[in-house]
Amino acid sequence: MYTMFSSNTAKNRYTAQVLAVVLVVIVVGVIIALALISRTMGNSRRVEEERSSGDSIRVADTVLDSIKDITLDDLATWGNQQVSPCTDGNFTAYNFLTDGCELNGLLDFESFTSYFGLDEYYSSVEEALLNECGYADIGSTLGGFKLSFQPVGDDDPIEVDKDTVFAFIPGADPNSACTNIIINAQPIAAGNEQVGVVYIPLYVQLDTATGQVSAYKPHEYDDIVGQCVNTAASCSPPEWVGWEDSDTQYVAPLKKTYSSEEYALYEMRIRPIGGDVSVTRSYLPDGCGGAESTLFRVSTTINCSGNSRGKEFIISDQEWAPAIFDYVLFNGQGTLENR
Repeated sequence: MYTMFSSNTAKNRYTAQVLAVVLVVIVVGVIIALALISRTMGNSRRVEEERSSGDSIRVADTVLDSIKDITLDDLATWGNQQVSPCTDGNFTAYNFLTDGCELNGLLDFESFTSYFGLDEYYSSVEEALLNECGYADIGSTLGGFKLSFQPVGDDDPIEVDKDTVFAFIPGADPNSACTNIIINAQPIAAGNEQVGVVYIPLYVQLDTATGQVSAYKPHEYDDIVGQCVNTAASCSPPEWVGWEDSDTQYVAPLKKTYSSEEYALYEMRIRPIGGDVSVTRSYLPDGCGGAESTLFRVSTTINCSGNSRGKEFIISDQEWAPAIFDYVLFNGQGTLENR
């Protein structure tokens, strides 16, 4: 009896161990399966988000493409039409976009594109929003699609990409008490505390009758300034040797004298080297009146399936010299020289 009892006990123990192993295998298998399912679902969500994000960017590109050849004069004329969603003083004559203007939804955009004969752009945006972004009808796009026009104030930062040229007309009132303009350039990238910035001011004489440029001030050595702007310590790498060391600011006079002739600052051109910068403007002395806004921000925001993306560009109410005239010879080691 004792032997039989021991044999049954051992058999039961082995059976229990086998069941335990099977249960462990099942549990581990379920955990692995759940992990794989979760990962697959996560990947699917990421793919869907990336697709929706890509759709948003693509639609934003189409919207901005539709207005790239429209001038501010055209916008002002359109804004004064009764059919425009941007009336009530938002587009007062030649005081462009004083309060700004925003188109909200496809109905507003349809009015805008119809006025300028841009029906093909409207059709493309409508198709994308309804078929790809999940909107049920035109009315449901309210809040999911916005196109805005806003003036760029002196304190509004403007991002300038490295190795590109950003130009603007200072626009200071020649009868104001302002004597200098301050350009504040801040490195954008995290950890990128040192960026080179080339400042190219253009001084001119204007025809009093027409207001057009009648003469440019002859070039002088100190007209073009190369600065290493930084947010921490001074600029120490060898590629910045000979450059002016600045915390972030560049100050330029609004007027210069050359051979007894007075010239006014007509245009400021900014070229970052080695990193992107955020640029703001101000005038000295404080409270002198500053300038009228001559820069305007055109931006669009698209929401596709919960993913909102936007794009923008800056336009001016005045033309400036083509960027083909901007060049900098920079070998990463020597000093900046004007030739």
